[in-house]
Amino acid sequence: MYAENNTLDVLEGTHDTIIQAGVPEDRVHCVLADLTDSSGREKIVESTIARWGRLDILVNNAGASITHGKQGFEANEDAFNKTMDINLNR
Repeated sequence: MYAENNTLDVLEGTHDTIIQAGVPEDRVHCVLADLTDSSGREKIVESTIARWGRLDILVNNAGASITHGKQGFEANEDAFNKTMDINLNR
């Protein structure tokens, strides 16, 4: 799972919400990582394997919209390119 804003507080709050929804705590594993950096992606995989001993399925479902409060078509070229890089290449 992914929590936006890349903060530990958000991730911990999301963890607590999942537990309150009835998911057993031993089935919840949250990792704070930067998905735009290969070391962040490696951290998630390594942490998962360390926790459960293996990784059977990996679903890459992270995306971003770097528009700085504007509509996508109003974003500058750098913001557009960063969005495409994150969404298509990561």
